[in-house]
Amino acid sequence: MICLDSPLETHGGGNEDAAAATARIPLVISFIVPAHNEEALIGRTLSALHESARALGEPYKIVVANDASTDRTEAIALEHGARVVGVNRRQIAATGNAGARAATGEMFIFVDADTVVTARVLRAALRALRAGAVGGGCSVRLDGRLPLYAIVLMRVLPPILHAFGLAAAAGFSPLARRSRICIRPLSTMTTANAGGVTPAGAANFSDSGSA
Repeated sequence: MICLDSPLETHGGGNEDAAAATARIPLVISFIVPAHNEEALIGRTLSALHESARALGEPYKIVVANDASTDRTEAIALEHGARVVGVNRRQIAATGNAGARAATGEMFIFVDADTVVTARVLRAALRALRAGAVGGGCSVRLDGRLPLYAIVLMRVLPPILHAFGLAAAAGFSPLARRSRICIRPLSTMTTANAGGVTPAGAANFSDSGSA
């Protein structure tokens, strides 16, 4: 799936002084990619991250949290210059947390292993973070053929959920297998949440992935 070139939906942190200071410092981005048997898709995801970050001239690192994959996921990640962290959790939030613990950047961006991030979306995410946001997401376009009901729900349901504070950002959908980018400054969290951010943008998550 592809993150669309649309405005990023964010949740603010409310610290304008910290945001101003952050905007003046070239912070390293840590892309954290949880993965389990993603050999068919992860190469495209990692290539897109490299391309987008380099296009913006941003310092970055990629961490792939490899969750007990039995295919070439690890090899492909290494071929694409990622640091690979071995995990055996079989749960995406816990796997993302493991990747976050290994990450060393000042800004975390969680990207699912089947998601392509464009430079425009990344630029919007970084702009929002540096302006004080603590989390956000983008809308997506799913690859391949979808049943009509899924297409309709993908277009209609996320904005409705978001309007009632039930979704982190427009484009998050329970029908999408994986469709999220979650972003947080390191100072706002203890462990990472690979499954989404709350509307308040301030929840901390345990290693099990639950709040």
